Amino acid sequence: MKMNKMKQIAKWPIINGRLQSLVRQLDHLATIAGIATIACSVTFCSTAQAYQGMPMPQLHVNGRYLQDPSGKSVLLHGWMQPADSWFNGEGLNFTNPTNYTSTSNVAPALNFYKGAVDIFSTTSSQYGSSHGWDASFVRFIGDGNGVSNFAPGWDVNGNLTNSAQFNGWITNVVIPYVNYCASKGLYVVICGNPSVAYPSGDTSKNMTQQYQTNLKTFWQTLAGNASLKNAANVMFEICNEPITIETSFGANNWGSGNSSYWTALTNFMQPIVTTIRNTGANNVIWIPGLGYQGEYQGFAAHPVTGTNIGYSGHFYPAYGNVHDNATAVQNLWNSNYKPAADQSPFLITECYWYPNDGSGYNDLFNGHTNGFGNAAKAAFDGEGNVSYLVGMIGDLLANLDSGLSATTLNSQDGAQAAFSWWVTYQWAAPTNGSGGSSIANGTYKLVARCSGLAMEVEGAATANGSQVDQYTYFSGNHQKWAVTSTGSGTYKIIGVASGRGLDINGASSANGTKVQIYDYWGASSQLYTFTATSGGYYRLTPNCATGSAVEVAGGSTASNALVQLYSWNSSTAQQWSFQAP
Repeated sequence: MKMNKMKQIAKWPIINGRLQSLVRQLDHLATIAGIATIACSVTFCSTAQAYQGMPMPQLHVNGRYLQDPSGKSVLLHGWMQPADSWFNGEGLNFTNPTNYTSTSNVAPALNFYKGAVDIFSTTSSQYGSSHGWDASFVRFIGDGNGVSNFAPGWDVNGNLTNSAQFNGWITNVVIPYVNYCASKGLYVVICGNPSVAYPSGDTSKNMTQQYQTNLKTFWQTLAGNASLKNAANVMFEICNEPITIETSFGANNWGSGNSSYWTALTNFMQPIVTTIRNTGANNVIWIPGLGYQGEYQGFAAHPVTGTNIGYSGHFYPAYGNVHDNATAVQNLWNSNYKPAADQSPFLITECYWYPNDGSGYNDLFNGHTNGFGNAAKAAFDGEGNVSYLVGMIGDLLANLDSGLSATTLNSQDGAQAAFSWWVTYQWAAPTNGSGGSSIANGTYKLVARCSGLAMEVEGAATANGSQVDQYTYFSGNHQKWAVTSTGSGTYKIIGVASGRGLDINGASSANGTKVQIYDYWGASSQLYTFTATSGGYYRLTPNCATGSAVEVAGGSTASNALVQLYSWNSSTAQQWSFQAP
């Protein structure tokens, strides 16, 4: 989580600060509203990834808590995954993609990200301990333009100049990564990072009207994608580290730290939330604060409104110059973050520490676990609704430049603490309780909520490609389905009459795609997660289209109405009960 690129040059919107300084020279320490800010550090918010085998239903906001469908309050813990090769072993493990429309061109990077997921999601013994990382979420952002660190397709002047590259990044990197995380039990927080042109080149003036417009475009495209919209394991963080803002666009009175600026930030964020919701996406949205995500006092009086809204912040030893003073750490939490956390769920998307000489940019991270680390943990846990990550991949794993297989646990305080802490939070994971997403292995009839009719293979056919529809149940074997867990919260559904799997034609994520039977071979189009809705009904989500669900076309109540794939919209046509045949 350490960006070593200096804020004065061009704050990398999503990548951790310490490493950025490797590219940019450290300029100065800036104090904004009592928060000591050094060269801006950006970290991919990867909330502790959901460990392998952990239930992973879609989460929602209820009051000040993040909850699963059963009403259990959930806390997530994880790491940040930057995309640029420099932050993944100093460019030695893969070359940054140059053409995001090409799956072969992005494959080395994507495979590396997946390899990191394998490490952080495991519960098996690592480093001679009795446990693994047991993470439950990851913060992810794509940086495709070198030092500018904007999403692919965006230029340094704040323009989307190549929409094909932007859409290619979503299709060929983000969606496969999200789906892989789902298969390993991890939630993914995607952080928005379109480009922006800074007034007079001053990177602290980053909440511009142009940036708001670009964020709307970014999120309309990404949140509107059928594979990400309402995907059970996907959440959205609007952007990384707002610093200052004008009280109104064009006022040229940049600042932060008082009611006028907090009102302005709410007015900045609210239309972006509206843009996301207008796509039909109800994913949890995390709202960042001003002052390098260190100021949340104003949200108590000026909240961003809507469903499934929480706040995301950054917490470092140099913020407020607290370092190893435990009382000061708690006081900083109470004054700057608690006002928002008292009202809504809170997610820490950057946090890291290790003792150092305190010179220059290093001071941002200067703290010990027995000082800053334990005090921060106590503040987060004491609030009761705070999820948080510690570090990014390069902070947590040593020897990363020699490849993932050669890595060991970093000896720094923050890494050691994260590895020992995450396993102790399994109690805070989503549940398989009455509202959970676990189905016992067995043979069932699947009944559509909209009609009361059973899912079947049309005409009792058994051939590959046979259409699935609904019909009055009469105990035909073509109306019975063998449901078996494949691990990590996923299931295969096999037709009793045919022995073939319930399959999404062509592994497509397009609305209206045919649901059929086909020889089972473990493809993403044949693996499903079950998310409880209410009244004993479940959403059936294929791994190939995690923002969609299996439904009765048009919500029909007629016999022989086709079963198809469609973007999740919570209708009764998309809810099924598992009943004894």
